[in-house]
Amino acid sequence: MANLDGTGNNATFKGDVVVFKEPATYLYTSELFYNIKKANIHTPQKVKIVEPDKITTGVGLDSNLKLKKIRLLDKVKVIMKDKEE
Repeated sequence: MANLDGTGNNATFKGDVVVFKEPATYLYTSELFYNIKKANIHTPQKVKIVEPDKITTGVGLDSNLKLKKIRLLDKVKVIMKDKEE
């Protein structure tokens, strides 16, 4: 489900939310808030970020839309993947 506020500046996504960044980064969460003007995303929910070399999980996220400046807020865990996977 997606909702746009009355100003057209903020969108809310709920359900199985997936953000994809090329070439192979996926962000998974159950709720995501997107500030269109600032190109920022945030969530207070659990998040999982899957990259080719690692999986990062945590609770709460602040990031720019390009996923270049990610800040996880709590319970952060990083699992490095084997090169063979």
